[in-house]
Amino acid sequence: MEDFSENQKIAKQLQEHSNRLKNEQLTRVSRNKLTKEEYDAKKGVSCEEPKEWKNQISDLKEDISFGETEAAKIIVKIKEGRQTLAKAEAINEKSRDCWTTEEVRFFDENLPSEWRKELRDLDKEKLELYNQKSVRNKLIKELKAKISELEEIKGNAKLQREAQPGGGFRYYELQNGTDALPQPSELSLIDMGRTFRNTITNAAYQRTFHKDNLLQLLSKYAAAMGPEYVEKRTIENIKN
Repeated sequence: MEDFSENQKIAKQLQEHSNRLKNEQLTRVSRNKLTKEEYDAKKGVSCEEPKEWKNQISDLKEDISFGETEAAKIIVKIKEGRQTLAKAEAINEKSRDCWTTEEVRFFDENLPSEWRKELRDLDKEKLELYNQKSVRNKLIKELKAKISELEEIKGNAKLQREAQPGGGFRYYELQNGTDALPQPSELSLIDMGRTFRNTITNAAYQRTFHKDNLLQLLSKYAAAMGPEYVEKRTIENIKN
């Protein structure tokens, strides 16, 4: 029969190691060497492009505002034009012998055929302004997404320049977080760590697990670690 207290002790040790490993992964920094050209390019992108994109967004918003003003004017013209057309058509429905002098003058100045063409042109102009607004809003959305993406990258990555002996500089990009760490290709440390934590923190598993099964899971977890991890040696000591 398995020693329950010993198994509990092992599970507690493994949980502590797992939590410490997770914290180290989140805080560890990977330093990638860059050429001067790459450094200058990344520095330029991180500083200048967001400013340019924000200026473009400001210009697009001004264009949208102007377009909305113009569209509002066109809507008024369309409303007035439809009223004029309706009046001219009403006059045209009557016998010309019954037209008053004012109606003759009004009809001659507002021929229905000309107003129908004018209204079609105004509708096209209004639709074009709406299409332009839609395109500009789409561009604004894309630019904002690019700014957010770059700000996120800047939040996780920093550039570093170090003087080197004999003159000149070395250039690096510092990347925080587990995604920047080199991982063994055959097993995912992130996935194994998640599986391991979920397993050993399960109350039912802690009451019923067999030591051999735990050691097997432990071996897979250790195999996913690179040789630089202190926990790898600790796990080997626990297994032995």
